[in-house]
Amino acid sequence: MSLDVTEMRPPGELAEFNHGFLRLLRSVPPGRSAFGLEPGVLARLQDLPATAVDALARAPVLLAGFRDLPGVTPRGGVAEARPAPPGHGGAAPAVSGCRVYAAALLTWLWQVNRQHPLAAVLHMGPGPALPDWLGRAGYAEIQQAADIAPGALEARFCSHSRAWPDLVRAASAGDADLLTATHLSVVQLALVGPGATPDGGAGRPSPGDPGHYNARR
Repeated sequence: MSLDVTEMRPPGELAEFNHGFLRLLRSVPPGRSAFGLEPGVLARLQDLPATAVDALARAPVLLAGFRDLPGVTPRGGVAEARPAPPGHGGAAPAVSGCRVYAAALLTWLWQVNRQHPLAAVLHMGPGPALPDWLGRAGYAEIQQAADIAPGALEARFCSHSRAWPDLVRAASAGDADLLTATHLSVVQLALVGPGATPDGGAGRPSPGDPGHYNARR
């Protein structure tokens, strides 16, 4: 099946969600890992100028995703509330922003899955788990899942050793051809699912310490 990325992308909304997620990533305190990304990658993201952040947000795929979200809400069951990401000191506004973002993203993916089935493949991967769960879920289930969504929020492709470093490098270089090639590589990752890297090798596990911005089980 041939997929036209430009037709699959809901106009405007994708870049807005990518911008919002990049703001979360850039707000992580120095030296912490979060959302599956290592401190070094987050530091390079924080050093990007505004023009490079804009370029990164224009990726033709969603940069944020959810880890294991369907498993916490079985068919016919009620989502079990998980503790919210703990905030302390000056971090509370960022934690609150994570909650708002995760709930908004979950609701948007629910709508995309119903209205743009091909876009759902691009933004949630080819695996059936999340689209199937979203297809069964009603509004009440989405509200319940929103309570635990911040703890499941992660950077997409964070298990691939080169994906995010390459994205950040291409955005900072200001080279349109390099950026296009890097965008195509993450589109490929979005379509082939877990287990592949841009160079075809095996992926690495995501970092275990998410910081205090999202909770691991």
